[in-house]
Amino acid sequence: MGTSVLFAQTTAQTAFSLKSAPADLNVFYNGELIRPVSTSANGLRNYRINGAGTVRFSAAGYVPVEYHSGSLPVRKGIVGIKLENEKGMMEYLGEYSTGVQPKSAYFSPDGRRIFVPLL
Repeated sequence: MGTSVLFAQTTAQTAFSLKSAPADLNVFYNGELIRPVSTSANGLRNYRINGAGTVRFSAAGYVPVEYHSGSLPVRKGIVGIKLENEKGMMEYLGEYSTGVQPKSAYFSPDGRRIFVPLL
């Protein structure tokens, strides 16, 4: 008797509603512009992506942000994206992971340090 091997390929699907600033930002999946599958009554754009890849949010005059499709910050079905203006008053230096809880921040008097307490 022979042995049969069966392979199954699964494709993960990610669905989310987008709340963004600016409201007209573009969404790219693996470098290709994607369009929403629908728009909800409250103005949120609804997207669906298949498989693993890179999701990029961008708009002219703003600093784009990217996420792996499996790491999108989806909360209750909504992805909230706020792009920073390229010509803002502050200079972007870096990021620190702080978790999903709201944070407060305190800048040192000399402006060289920022303090973020854990909640």
